[in-house]
Amino acid sequence: MNEAGEATTVGDGRRASLIDRLLSGSPQDRALSLLSWLIVIVGGLVQIYNFLGARSLRQDEAFIALNVRHLSFSELLGPLDYGQVAPVGWLLGEKLLDGLTGRYEYDLRLISLLAGLGALLAFRHLAARTTRGAGFLCAVALFACSVMFVRFAADAKPYALDVLFSCLILAIGLHVLTTAR
Repeated sequence: MNEAGEATTVGDGRRASLIDRLLSGSPQDRALSLLSWLIVIVGGLVQIYNFLGARSLRQDEAFIALNVRHLSFSELLGPLDYGQVAPVGWLLGEKLLDGLTGRYEYDLRLISLLAGLGALLAFRHLAARTTRGAGFLCAVALFACSVMFVRFAADAKPYALDVLFSCLILAIGLHVLTTAR
């Protein structure tokens, strides 16, 4: 398996499909890749289970919820009530999702869940390009099972987006460094 980030091609020069890449490489590489995807799936299911737990909003989440619910889009651009601070883009996204599912806790936590799932994928990609063997599996497993990360993916706070953007920025930087001529 070509996890090092080089472009994989098939015999006629075409870029290899995902299936071709999964089936290429040594049996050990295929097993590690399969196990890493299994870990990502389990980590995603844990995040979804935590999200669906529908726990009550904590105090700081409730204060954000009151701001999102009662302030207009333009008012969210200014100081928030109850001493809260949050990125404007995240607040506007929360306001757009307000009332989407009919369960307010789910509406507030949906962006975090999607960011958490995206971060799992981005981190797996990053780990595949930077580590090998057992270290690769350990990195993916530690990330996927981190209690704080799983909690971030089910909070009505922007922390999961921070994790996602951190992984994406590192992956983009690594891509630029490895493909620079």
